[in-house]
Amino acid sequence: MKVMVRQMDLSDEYILFAQQIGADGIDIHNAESIPGFAEQFYPDKDGLAAIQQRIEAAGMKIYRVAPPELNKFLLDQPGGEEELDNVCKTIPILAELGIPFMSTPVHVAPNLGHRGGRPTTFRGGYEELAMDDGDMNMFNSCYAARRRIGYNLE
Repeated sequence: MKVMVRQMDLSDEYILFAQQIGADGIDIHNAESIPGFAEQFYPDKDGLAAIQQRIEAAGMKIYRVAPPELNKFLLDQPGGEEELDNVCKTIPILAELGIPFMSTPVHVAPNLGHRGGRPTTFRGGYEELAMDDGDMNMFNSCYAARRRIGYNLE
């Protein structure tokens, strides 16, 4: 079993914290933390390699990277195919660097349902939000909330 922490930031202090608690690696879920993603929808290989070197110097690995949300693609808006094509350029970069997993978010930002669920106690007394089939109705209210704030769902 591997222990992974979800990236809070990629500062030296956070990497040291992850190392001190015994994490095997880091899950980078904020695309903005990786050079290139915000500007071109795929990572700058050298910039990501520099981050990887800092993490590996602490005895850990990058186990997952999440690219930017593909809002235009998901909403079938102009520029959506370009977003998708550019995110696809991420795959060979991650493969070259030996990063094993990329998960693409398939929700439209802002994801108002992101923190949904109910408080649940897990193994060892760890508490976190969880969902079951009954909780899935939350997504209907998320859709309605987006309409109320004027978010373009077309």
